[in-house]
Amino acid sequence: MTIPVNKIWSGIINVLGCDSSGNYCSRFCRQVTIGNRSGSTSLYGTVATIGTDLVASVGGGQASSEVVITASSTYDSLVIQVRGYSGYTFRWIASAEGVEMNFV
Repeated sequence: MTIPVNKIWSGIINVLGCDSSGNYCSRFCRQVTIGNRSGSTSLYGTVATIGTDLVASVGGGQASSEVVITASSTYDSLVIQVRGYSGYTFRWIASAEGVEMNFV
């Protein structure tokens, strides 16, 4: 998600992933604030976890999965990176709901 120059965006990011068999899924919800000050894009504070992350299988087992949210000053954007379970093909989808305003 690109952040225009001299704007700040704050909102909630929802990320959902599932393997191709439907046996494993992950769900993450994060609160984030990011701004672009004259072409320099960065996060304001830390990314906050909302609720409890879901990282589970149909049988109730746990596996490793994660989401990392950062700012890219090179591309003036919010970057969402995800990793599914090792050895499985995952599909991911994310939504962003928030507000944007000028600060100049």
